[in-house]
Amino acid sequence: MVKAAKAAKAKAAAKVAGARAAHLERIEQHAQWMAGGPRTQAEFEEHGKAAVQPALDYYTRRFNMVDGNMYDLKRAFRAAKVFDPFVLKGMTRAQAELLIDDLWLFGFTEFTPAFISGLKSELPALMKHAQALFDWTRDIPGAAAYDATLKRKAARKAALKAKAVAKAAAKAAAEAASSSSAAAPPDEDDDEEDEDDDEDDDDDDEKFSLKPEVKKWEDDPTEKARRIWEWWRHRVKPPLPSFIFWATAVRLVALVQPSSAAVERLFSELKLILEQVGRGLTKTIQGRLMARYNTRAGL
Repeated sequence: MVKAAKAAKAKAAAKVAGARAAHLERIEQHAQWMAGGPRTQAEFEEHGKAAVQPALDYYTRRFNMVDGNMYDLKRAFRAAKVFDPFVLKGMTRAQAELLIDDLWLFGFTEFTPAFISGLKSELPALMKHAQALFDWTRDIPGAAAYDATLKRKAARKAALKAKAVAKAAAKAAAEAASSSSAAAPPDEDDDEEDEDDDEDDDDDDEKFSLKPEVKKWEDDPTEKARRIWEWWRHRVKPPLPSFIFWATAVRLVALVQPSSAAVERLFSELKLILEQVGRGLTKTIQGRLMARYNTRAGL
């Protein structure tokens, strides 16, 4: 029993000694770095640039160099701006045609030289559509409901802010009144209630401040993309579509996923299926996965 206690004490002492030695070593390393490290503003700027330069070089090699493996993809996504009516209406025909020339980089077999020429032939009419007036609320399904929700959120946020301002003003007035007269013994229950209220208000403020503020639908990338898609549907839906080549092009480019989010959601569905049915029913996993995905997508 005594030997075990001594052994545990020695082990603890050795652990403390090791931690102390490691701490002293880090202090020594920091002192050496400070002795030879940057001291002036210019030296710190140079040190910071040197630290991030490898990342910049990596990006340049992959995205900006002609032989970079992401160079063509970057050009393709830049060319996709031509499908945005807000961008297109600020372009000249020559600028738009330069972007159209790069659409073949998406790799679709439909984007042949003849198809690209067809896009250019329909471009003047498309530019007129982009420059024409369009009601982005009345002519878009669900837009009015979205705008109404934004207004309710804005009104609620304004009310919370007004409440916080009024409470702060009342608190300041109470403190000013108490300082000019004899202060009564504080009521602990009231203090705790005030602290709880303050915490609730802080939570509300934090909840609103941490989220990107969306004052109008143009500030919401998802809603803006949806309305642009609906804008195109007005122009390519049968029986009398306004465009032939652009109808095919926009359907193909809209399928391209700029991030891996969709794939990750698919893997999440697969993980859920495997957790529920196991790996014994491997022949039905693909069918189950397609059924779940199509159900969520509304297909």
